[in-house]
Amino acid sequence: KFSVIVRTQKNHMANRFLNWARSWKLIRLLPKELSLRNMIKDLNSGYFIGLASDQNAKDSGENVNIFDKTVSFPLGAEKLKQKTRKKIFFVICTLDKNFHYKVKVEEILSDNISTNQLFANKLQHYITKYPSQYFWFHRIFNKEIYKI
Repeated sequence: KFSVIVRTQKNHMANRFLNWARSWKLIRLLPKELSLRNMIKDLNSGYFIGLASDQNAKDSGENVNIFDKTVSFPLGAEKLKQKTRKKIFFVICTLDKNFHYKVKVEEILSDNISTNQLFANKLQHYITKYPSQYFWFHRIFNKEIYKI
C-alpha cells in the first residue's frame, strides 16, 4: 500500500488527468493540502508515503546545495521522520541498455547532515550518472539561472 502526496492543480481538467495517471491499485492519492496527521495515519496503517522532494520550496523549505547552487527543498520528509521516527528512503528508477527498468532503494541515514542535503547529494549523484534520464518538470533553481 502506497500513499502519494500530490499537488492539486488549478486547472480542473489537468488535475483530473494527473490523478487518473497517478492512480493504480493499492495507491492512495493524498492532496498536499491535507494535514500531516493524515500522512501519519497512513504510515501507521501500513502505507508507504511517497514525496517528490526535488521541487523548489522557496521560503518554506530548507536550503541545500546541489550542483554548486543553493536551492530550497521541501521539509515534508524531515517532518515525517521527526514525528514518526520512521526510516526515509531515496528511490530512483533508471532504464538500462536492454530497456529494463531498475528501481534502486537506498536508506537516507542522517547523523550530522540534514535529510534534505543527503537527498540532494544522492539526487546529484544519479543525475550525474544518468543525465539523459532525468527531467525536471519544474524549476528547481532560481529563475536567473534559466535566462539566456
